[in-house]
Amino acid sequence: MAVTEQQISDWRLPTRPTKQSDSRAKNHGDISVELDAIEPGRLRQLVSETIEVHLPKDQFEILKAAEESERQVLTVLARKADGAPSPPSPPLSPFYKEALKVIAEFKGSGLDLLNWWRSKAKDRAKLALEDQTRLSQLYTAKFNSLPSHEGNTP
Repeated sequence: MAVTEQQISDWRLPTRPTKQSDSRAKNHGDISVELDAIEPGRLRQLVSETIEVHLPKDQFEILKAAEESERQVLTVLARKADGAPSPPSPPLSPFYKEALKVIAEFKGSGLDLLNWWRSKAKDRAKLALEDQTRLSQLYTAKFNSLPSHEGNTP
């Protein structure tokens, strides 16, 4: 991956002469740009787009969902570590009971499970934080237990 001359021009990046003694500079032109000169959000987007080109779309979507699930779990753990009291959990909702059953009995592909999980985002958001966390843990464990197929990896 490299910054193109067009990006240097469009983003008005400061340049400097390439050090000819740097073996990494071989075949990369006469000017150099420091990555620090690229706005962080733009650099993140550039790296993400470059990585996404090399991943099967379904696999990338599954990885993003798993990452989000893990982020939710870590948020709850951080709150507990800070000693923040957890609100009392209401009785199990019908959705929570349904979700437990779906996850426990699920037999489809990772992509099918991901699609189901995403379709229930609004229902999950209505749950108490601890119930959301527990469902996320169960979802992640089920997802990781599914066999690899259709270009997906658990």
